[in-house]
Amino acid sequence: MPTVLIAAGGFPDSNMDCVDQWDNLRTAGELKRSEFVYNIDDMKPEGCGHAAIRMGVYKLIKGYPGAYKGWYKPDQVDHRHYEESTLNETHPFIDQMLLFNLKDDPNEHVDLSEKHPDIVEKLKKRRDDYHK
Repeated sequence: MPTVLIAAGGFPDSNMDCVDQWDNLRTAGELKRSEFVYNIDDMKPEGCGHAAIRMGVYKLIKGYPGAYKGWYKPDQVDHRHYEESTLNETHPFIDQMLLFNLKDDPNEHVDLSEKHPDIVEKLKKRRDDYHK
């Protein structure tokens, strides 16, 4: 929100919980934000809840990652990846963790969670801090 306000010539309220990214957009400079919480959702049943956090280039998704892979609905949806990670039939996504390197894989096709368990743990701890 402050980015849009400043771009339009306004000034954000100093009490806003936000980060101005206007200079970065104008000059392709360094980002002011190194982490971002996409969602922390405690929906019930738990298999429908999900959370996602980004730190640096890595994004961790817990739970339901969405109906489709990629940014646009494909002509044919391939659910094999999600079905293979199903833990039980009642709550298929409850403990699923997906890790992506958004710099190298911006469309989130390559799950790195098994390759980088240390990064998964780091992001889980940070997500839990936000959840509290």
